[in-house]
Amino acid sequence: MPGRNVNAQAPDCSPSQFVEDEKRQEGSMQWMVWKAYFTTGAAFSPGSGHGHRLTLRLQAWWLHIWSDHGKVTYCDTTGSTACLDNSLLFYLGVYVGLGAFACLIGTARSYLALKTSLFVAKSLFRGLLHTILHTPLRWLDVVPPGRIMNRFIVDNMVVDSLLGDDIQSTLANAFDMALAILAGSLVSPWLMLPATILCIICVIYGRLYLNTAREIRRLESVLKSSIFEQARSALSSLWTIRAEEKTAVYVSKVTEDIDKYARAYWQLWLVNCWLAFRMDFLGSTVVDFDRILVLSGGRVAEFGNPQELMQRPAGVFRAMMMEHDGEELTPPR
Repeated sequence: MPGRNVNAQAPDCSPSQFVEDEKRQEGSMQWMVWKAYFTTGAAFSPGSGHGHRLTLRLQAWWLHIWSDHGKVTYCDTTGSTACLDNSLLFYLGVYVGLGAFACLIGTARSYLALKTSLFVAKSLFRGLLHTILHTPLRWLDVVPPGRIMNRFIVDNMVVDSLLGDDIQSTLANAFDMALAILAGSLVSPWLMLPATILCIICVIYGRLYLNTAREIRRLESVLKSSIFEQARSALSSLWTIRAEEKTAVYVSKVTEDIDKYARAYWQLWLVNCWLAFRMDFLGSTVVDFDRILVLSGGRVAEFGNPQELMQRPAGVFRAMMMEHDGEELTPPR
């Protein structure tokens, strides 16, 4: 017919999927999510974690000053009784005071982290419950209850039990890494060269690890929805399954879902081992170079073992990346 485009494609008339596949967030966690978390958990104070670590370092530094004070002087008053120098009480009192202050700050840090996590978990639960109760009934028909159970159980568990400690540990490890690099630079300025190279390589490996582990964690979390859904449907239709003799079918389906989740969990730990091996290898390599520089300067006794100074950044960076990956599991996905 004239004017008809014979090459035009017919419109897609395929029926839409009744139950859509569960979607996952792509890329890193958006800043708005972190802003909402810190806004909701106003009691969270990152400064308490830094103060605790700094107090512990000051306690070790004071012990170094105490050891360099000199030999303890004795006075013989009766020919057999010795008395210690009065400065011992001063140094011991400051050392014990720093330890008590560190315990106080550590207790406050843990309390603030747990209080914030509990408060944010309650807010998340109320928000999810309010959203579900006010959604159209059509949404409840196309969304399996297992997904809703997964959000209520897993997401609240992560926020309530893991997120606060992970954030505290990430900040504390970052502070430890900065202190370790600073201590190494005080031993010898040349230590900044391997420390800089180590940090650059760690950042490269860290980005590769986070990009991979983040997606595996999200896949692992999504796979739990099918397990919850199979358990719910099996309990609600137990008599029908037995009457129709479909027990083997349900067992096979549940086993398949558990196998998928186990494979994702195994892949996650494989990525963790991948990062751990490279961080340990980098730390050992840099330590060999730093040991030569420190020993050549003859200042080992003043600043401690160079292995403790320069191997710490690699191990701390590894722990910080793993904990930050745990933070990426927070909702939404």
